[in-house]
Amino acid sequence: MSTARDEALAALAAVIESGAALAKIVHAASRLADAQMAETLAGRAAIEQTKGIVMCGRRCTPDEAFEVLKMLSQAQNRNLRDVAQALVGQSGEQSSD
Repeated sequence: MSTARDEALAALAAVIESGAALAKIVHAASRLADAQMAETLAGRAAIEQTKGIVMCGRRCTPDEAFEVLKMLSQAQNRNLRDVAQALVGQSGEQSSD
């Protein structure tokens, strides 16, 4: 026979379980956010490096260099970050030759 105490304990156990599940969800979301932030920062670094390469090669302003990268990205139908990372990789290969 179930008593009010047993029902209260069952309800408390359910709350604790849902709290543990919520903590797991929050932890997973935090790890995902950290990974996304790292990816974003790496992409920005590549874009800034590539802007520097374009600025040196074309003797242009940072805004003009960004426009060049943007046009290249659109022409290739590729993400700007991917274009920048590829160009930074090519530049590194050329300088080590």
